[in-house]
Amino acid sequence: MRTLPAKVGDTIYAPERFREIGQLIVGPDPGWQSRLARALGIAPAHVSNIVAGNRTVTADMQHTISKACAVAAVAMSERADALAKAAAELHVARPEQSGAEPEWTEDDAVAFICDVAGMKPDGSPKNES
Repeated sequence: MRTLPAKVGDTIYAPERFREIGQLIVGPDPGWQSRLARALGIAPAHVSNIVAGNRTVTADMQHTISKACAVAAVAMSERADALAKAAAELHVARPEQSGAEPEWTEDDAVAFICDVAGMKPDGSPKNES
């Protein structure tokens, strides 16, 4: 069977890029193609054929993928915010064995989380000097 490049307009939409974007949407764990198919509302075999280079990515499919990326980005952002808030709450509310006040303020916890994540408190990336 001949492998066709996936095309959108005049640009090549490589199967490798489809795989990368698909795994960004649903995660790279086993079963990602099935999860991506559900997210896109298409058959798992269609995803498999695109990844294998046997099917093209139509303009409609590109639009569908774009919408799935946007939905995933919002969901991930909301989840990241909730996780950061939970981490800050846990650090601030952590009871000390001595019964003294917690040694971290909420600002300290946010600064720690941002440092670990490599970003500033406003969400922008830290510039390494």
